[in-house]
Amino acid sequence: MILVMIGALNVILLAMRQQDTVTQTLIDKSSSSLSRLNEQISITDIKVTNGNKLNMTVANSGGSAAKLASIYIVNETASPKTQYRYDLGNDPVDGRASKTNVGTSLALNVKTDTKYSIKVVTAAGNTATSGITSISRVALPMSITIVPPTVSPGSNVTVLFTVTNNLTEYNLPGSLNPTLSKSLSCSPVGVGCQFIDKINPVGQVIQKGSTAIFQWVTWVNAPDGTVLTFNASLANAKTGNFVITKSNVNIVTQSQGSFQAEQVVGADLLVKPEVFPIFPGPFGASSQLSLWGVSIANPVNQTMKVSRIVFTLTSPDAQGNQYQLITPSASPLCGSVAGLQMIYHLHGTWTCPGTGIMMWRDTSSPEQIPAYSAATFIVRVQPGTVTSDEPAFITGVTVFTSY
Repeated sequence: MILVMIGALNVILLAMRQQDTVTQTLIDKSSSSLSRLNEQISITDIKVTNGNKLNMTVANSGGSAAKLASIYIVNETASPKTQYRYDLGNDPVDGRASKTNVGTSLALNVKTDTKYSIKVVTAAGNTATSGITSISRVALPMSITIVPPTVSPGSNVTVLFTVTNNLTEYNLPGSLNPTLSKSLSCSPVGVGCQFIDKINPVGQVIQKGSTAIFQWVTWVNAPDGTVLTFNASLANAKTGNFVITKSNVNIVTQSQGSFQAEQVVGADLLVKPEVFPIFPGPFGASSQLSLWGVSIANPVNQTMKVSRIVFTLTSPDAQGNQYQLITPSASPLCGSVAGLQMIYHLHGTWTCPGTGIMMWRDTSSPEQIPAYSAATFIVRVQPGTVTSDEPAFITGVTVFTSY
């Protein structure tokens, strides 16, 4: 009887131990499942070091600590694709924290011209995926802007180059370095036909969904009418991934002449000649030509050179209409052949570079006005078409001089 009781007791104890084991297993599994649910890992940053090592930042936005167990890297460029697995040694990442420099100790040397897919696995089984690709394999949106759009000789021009990283799955490793090539239509290249770089940009890391702006500042000295060409891209960019724009060297632009009632520019900006405009009256809808002109007085004891004169003639009304005093057409720009008749001086040319603008120009042989003297420029102009509203016209005169 005693032996039977002892045997029954052993069976009960064994059953209880088995039940404890099962219970503990269920507890461990529940704890593991809970930890897995509370882990939320992601790869927030990924780049390649100067030593061609992978460098990632893994973030855990969950409430439980995660253990980084392994990493899988697939070479997507190789044919067939090659997969590598590396042990991360259960590197801990606390909840609401991140771990930097993940992957820097791996034996893998990353190739900058290769596309990789990357997966990080935790001890609980959670994963985070990302990838890197070479700049030579993607075409990024680019744009280029020249400020100012028309450049004066002997002044600075700013080139703004924007690049947007519109990738969604892959990251660009490291900094992107901008490149800029530029050329002038003048020749020969020298003191009077050259660029001198003042500011050059440095490379930037452009995260997914971000835009970077690169800026160059260069000094330009070139003859009037020179065409400037700018070609911007990125170092090692994909073939065809670039932008080109052109600008012009001009002593005066249409925009400058359109809003200034009077502007006199001297080479040394120390003196201003006196300007006396000559306006016809009346000047309206008539086939008769009328005289326009300007008298320029030199107030200093040096010879003054006049290279360009610009008249701006516009009249906006309440409805936004622009009445023009000059009849424009395709060729010549000022209307009929008799649209502009040079009266005095008999050199240079009178043209209409735009609607409502008359310009005299002789940059190769400017008119020279002796010290304390004056010179007059007169042109006969055919009127344009005006309405019965008899609008008032805003007239501006701009004179460009040098000494």
